Amino acid sequence: MKIIKYSPDNFAALSRAVASRRPESALLHRPFVDYYYATESWCWLLVALDRNDEVVGTLGVDRMEFESESGAMTLGFGSNYNSFLPGVGSFLFLRRLQECPLGLVFWSTADTQKLIKAMGWTYFHDIRRHYLNYTYPSFPKDPAWRKAAKAVLRSLPRKNIGSYASRLEAAAMARVSVHPERSFSADMLPRSSPFTFRFAPTLDYLNWRYNTQLPFVRYRLFRIVADQRTAGYVVLNDRPDRLVVAQCDGVDPVTLAYGVMSSIVEVGKDDKTPRPVMLTSSHHSMRKLYRAFGFRVSKADECFAIGGYKQDVPLRPDTSAWLVNFDWGNNELQRPFLDQIGAGKPLG
Repeated sequence: MKIIKYSPDNFAALSRAVASRRPESALLHRPFVDYYYATESWCWLLVALDRNDEVVGTLGVDRMEFESESGAMTLGFGSNYNSFLPGVGSFLFLRRLQECPLGLVFWSTADTQKLIKAMGWTYFHDIRRHYLNYTYPSFPKDPAWRKAAKAVLRSLPRKNIGSYASRLEAAAMARVSVHPERSFSADMLPRSSPFTFRFAPTLDYLNWRYNTQLPFVRYRLFRIVADQRTAGYVVLNDRPDRLVVAQCDGVDPVTLAYGVMSSIVEVGKDDKTPRPVMLTSSHHSMRKLYRAFGFRVSKADECFAIGGYKQDVPLRPDTSAWLVNFDWGNNELQRPFLDQIGAGKPLG
C-alpha cells in the first residue's frame, strides 16, 4: 500500500472507489474536490492505494492557524475519512499526524471518535449549536411519541428572519452596522483579540476558504463597522434551506454578536418563507445576546477535540471566552452542493 496526495488526475479512481461505498460523499463532486484539495498547499487529501492503484482509503487535512492564550497553534482539521480495508484508517491517521502533529476534530463520525479516544485526545465542552426557526427533525431511532411531538412543533408558525430586526437593541444598532463585501481586505482582520482561543487565518486563506464566487457554495461576506471604524467581519453560508454563520471575528465580543445578528437579518430580510439559521458558540456574553435575539440553544455539546500522538494540548478547559464557528474545515462542504440543487438533487 502507498499513500499519495490527491491531484485532479486521481479523480476517476477516487470516484470509482467512493461511489459504491459512500454514494452521498462529497468526494463524488468534482468541483468541490478539485478546489478544496488541489488548489492550495495548506489543504490536501491523503489517498491510500493498493498494489493495483485502487483507492482503499482517504483522509483530508486542512492546516488551520489558531491563536490562544499560550500563543499561536497550527491544527490539522480532518475531513472525508474513509477506510475501505481493515487497518488503512489508522495508517492514514498516523500519516496525517506526521505532517501536522496536532489535530482538530469538530463534529465527527463515530469511527473518527473511536480513533481519537483511543489516542487520548482532549475534549472541550460547552460548545453548543444555536438555532433560529428550528425545524425539529425526526430520526429513525425516535420513538413514536417523539416523532408525533416533533410533527406538531413543525406545524407551528415560524417567523421570517427579517422580523427579528426588532429584537436588536436600538442603542447598539445606532453605532454598529454591516456592509457587504466581495472579498476580504487586511483592515477587516482584528489586530488584537479578546478571545482566549480563535481561528486566526491569513488573508490569503480567508479569500480561498470563504471565496464569495464559488459555484458550489454561496458565502456572503460582511464588514462590521462600529463607531465609524472597521471592527471585524462575518461570513454567512447562504443556502435555500438554511443560513449558517460560517466564520466571524472581531475586536469586541458584543460588537461581533450584533454584527452577526445584523448580517443574518440583512441576508434573510427578503425571504418569502421562514428559513432556519444555525451558529455555534461557547462565549458567555455572545450567547446571552443570541438567546435574547431568539436563538434556541442545543442541550448537547458539539464534539470538539484536539490532540495528536503523545502531544500535549496547551489549552485550559474553560471555553467561555472562545470564539468557535461551525463552517471550519469541511463541516458545511457537504452534498448536495449549491450547483447540484435544481438538478434533481434533494436538499439535505
